[in-house]
Amino acid sequence: MYGGISHRYLSDDPQDFRYQLYTLEELKQMSAEQLKLLSPAEKYDIYVGRYDYPTVHSEWKRTHPTDASWFGLCHGWAPASLVFKNPNTTTLTNLDGITIPFGSSDIKAYLTYFSAEYQTDRGGGEWFIADRCNVDLDSEPERESEPECADINAGTFHLLLSNLISKGMGFVADIDRSGAVWNQPFFKFESKIVSQTPTNVTLTTLATYGKELQPGFDKQTPYSKTASYTYSLALDQAGNVIGGDWQTYERPDFTWMIKVEDFHGYWSNLTNIYAAATGGSSPTPFAALFTAPRVPVTSRRNHMNIEANTGVIKASGKSGHRQGWSIIPTTKADRVVIKFSSFSTERKHGFLKIYEGADGEGALRYVLHGSQHFVPSVIELPVSSAFIEFAVDRMGDAHFDNQFSFTFYAN
Repeated sequence: MYGGISHRYLSDDPQDFRYQLYTLEELKQMSAEQLKLLSPAEKYDIYVGRYDYPTVHSEWKRTHPTDASWFGLCHGWAPASLVFKNPNTTTLTNLDGITIPFGSSDIKAYLTYFSAEYQTDRGGGEWFIADRCNVDLDSEPERESEPECADINAGTFHLLLSNLISKGMGFVADIDRSGAVWNQPFFKFESKIVSQTPTNVTLTTLATYGKELQPGFDKQTPYSKTASYTYSLALDQAGNVIGGDWQTYERPDFTWMIKVEDFHGYWSNLTNIYAAATGGSSPTPFAALFTAPRVPVTSRRNHMNIEANTGVIKASGKSGHRQGWSIIPTTKADRVVIKFSSFSTERKHGFLKIYEGADGEGALRYVLHGSQHFVPSVIELPVSSAFIEFAVDRMGDAHFDNQFSFTFYAN
């Protein structure tokens, strides 16, 4: 609802969806204080010399003033919080001589955005446990016994705590068992036995997770919160956990983690920014466990190469479906026109993303979701190839059908 990383969080009047974007000549005339007030998206686009601001424009398309307050990039923020160091402020100059002051929250916004929007399918570099409850249990409490709203098994959750955190690792959990999603990074726990028999043990566990802070230019002390969960564990004759039951109403909905790739493509320059903001120091202990070499688009699951100047693509699927298309014209081209004959997803759950370049390494230009009301009927981009991805999150059994045509042109 604030424009994602295009939000000018330091401005008293950000006008998130209609502020002025500055030309190169205008930027050269601006003071350091004026540049400091720009949004994280503006600053990165400027740093890499993209004065057409692709990141700003794609964030304006991904977000909307009417979005729920919980809708955002927590699926990027949560794993990034486990992998990357808390950055300091830094100042860097781009190739056109513009000196850009990067705040700590600017850099955290980049780490969040990269982890969320450039980690779409790593060919096995992720895991997900339990189903997502997409029901408002406050208004429909009788549905809490439905399989997807029964949430992660208490025994499984305890094994994640003991087997991962005790070994210096962590994981992400949705702490809201109802319809909203609040992904938080869990990194610490302490369990106390309440009662015990040879085949059952009841525990109260204090599980600590990172919490979001309001953005600020200067580096902030990390903020965390501790949740108290009581549950019983079923044991076999050898004392191994074979199941569990929740005693408290509050519990995590589902758990997951991804392997964050090295910075690449349009975000390769984030390497310089992150190194400058962290003194080039070694990564956090989590990074060695949760980073992975980049998986090229062409080797990802459900990917298709289309070599044609014109064609029609059907993007259909339901919960957990991902499909990508690298579109490469057979003759020289410098722009593509995309026309939608149908578009239907549920806002915040099904996304169609359009990237510059067939390899998916270029700037993300469009993030489309919701009804056709939110989607332009025609999109024209000045690119010689493109990568388009359709993805549906794990939200249930809804099935979405979309169809669009593409045509490449040469001026």
